Amino acid sequence: MYQATVHIRRTHRLPVNWHLNVPPGFHLNSRPRYILCPIQVNGVTHQAKYIQTIMGPNPMVLRVIDKSNLVYPRPLYATPFLTFA
Repeated sequence: MYQATVHIRRTHRLPVNWHLNVPPGFHLNSRPRYILCPIQVNGVTHQAKYIQTIMGPNPMVLRVIDKSNLVYPRPLYATPFLTFA
């Protein structure tokens, strides 16, 4: 359903170095917000560096890697973590 890839167009600015700047609306994919979401580019699998979650009728996660100007959307599935104390 969400197999499209979106190209980010940058106009009137210099290219962004995402090692220094987090894309607007995204956050670093690390604890406590870590989401396992591999991205396959040219046969090589990368882990998403930055993610944005969209909680709506169809929850999805937007993923970005350092070496690309593309945003990779994917449906977001969650499993409850139950603890009994």
